[in-house]
This record gives sequence, C-alpha cells and structure tokens, in this order.
Amino acid sequence: MNLTQKDKLKKHVGNFLDYIQSWDQFGHPVRLTINGEDTYKTLYGAAASIALGGYLIYIMIVCLLPVVLRHVDGSSL
Repeated sequence: MNLTQKDKLKKHVGNFLDYIQSWDQFGHPVRLTINGEDTYKTLYGAAASIALGGYLIYIMIVCLLPVVLRHVDGSSL
C-alpha cells in the first residue's frame, strides 16, 4: 500500500489535530463513549483550554515578578 504525499500529509495533520483536541478541558460529558472517551472534545475547546492556561501563567508571572525582583516593599503593609 503506497500512500501519496497528500495522503501522508492528511494523516499527519489529522494526528496533530487529535493531539490538540486532547487538551480540551471543556468537553461535554456523554452517556456513551465516543472513540473510547467519555467526553466529546473539540478543537475550539482545546484552543480555549490552551488560551486559558497561557493567560493564567501570564497572570502568575506578572504578579510574582515584582516579588522575585524584590520591587515589593513590605513597609507599605
């Protein structure tokens, strides 16, 4: 079975999209299993999950950076 370049690319892109979908933290629960999963995960949910995680990391860095750089003065408390 000889796959053409186009078929190989589709297979790799499909695997990558499946990997991205696995990051979905907002998947809807289903009563049955879909492809062995008990939640239905989408690319939109995965994008929202990744964006939310990045935003939370950004907030942590912005809040902790002054403490690490010792720009916070304890006398104002």
